Amino acid sequence: MKKKTELKTIFQAKHDHLEILKTREGLLSVEIASREEIERLLKEQVMARTAVISIADYNDDYVLLCQKPQYLLQLKFDDVGENEEFCINDEHAEQIAEFLYKVLVGKYEIQTLICQCEHGESRSAAISAAIIEFLYGDAIRIFTDERYYPNKFAYKKVLQVLCKHSDKIMNTEIENRDSVK
Repeated sequence: MKKKTELKTIFQAKHDHLEILKTREGLLSVEIASREEIERLLKEQVMARTAVISIADYNDDYVLLCQKPQYLLQLKFDDVGENEEFCINDEHAEQIAEFLYKVLVGKYEIQTLICQCEHGESRSAAISAAIIEFLYGDAIRIFTDERYYPNKFAYKKVLQVLCKHSDKIMNTEIENRDSVK
């Protein structure tokens, strides 16, 4: 019962700080894209106020970027479950948490975070769902959307690490808000 209580406390604390995230020019929009969609988007639009988490298969090349967003995190892991070779690991989850921290407190006022994987259905949906749950407590909208099949192992791994770093992320947001006044 202790673990459930701890998670509830963490989520309650995050939601109490939701107004802090609104102090920027609005809430951070978290979007999901496939490799094809992100390559087309990067050719057609200027990626102002955008951060990208790009996930490639372990033995594949990263997405070709004709322009770089303000923040970019490129990772390689396969769309597989726990204990399978080349699955998401603790280091990947830590990199995602650190990246989100940089996006939220960085010098650019990021409005959009795009999570991208090969088909834009599983790994990117899982990472997006974890971030949405962490920030807004609303991952259910990804899990109930028939376009997506979030990798549950990746979702749990990333959400667990985000919750572990909750104090660091939220306290920095409070400091940034207070220093603006």
